[in-house]
Amino acid sequence: MKELNIEENIDKVLLQTCEPIKNLLFLFRNNYNYITKLVSLIDEQDEEDQIESLVQLFCNQFYDNILIT
Repeated sequence: MKELNIEENIDKVLLQTCEPIKNLLFLFRNNYNYITKLVSLIDEQDEEDQIESLVQLFCNQFYDNILIT
């Protein structure tokens, strides 16, 4: 059975988890070669919804939409 704990200092925990994620996304955003490498690592056996999630991240959320006024 999985044990769940309630963290008292949630702000500190969120800060510790958000910063590395933000750094990773900026790394991908600043170097397109990393994106192509990541895509090349996708296996055909990966679940379609996982692949779709990655596509949504890069296509819709990752870059600024210059068409939005």
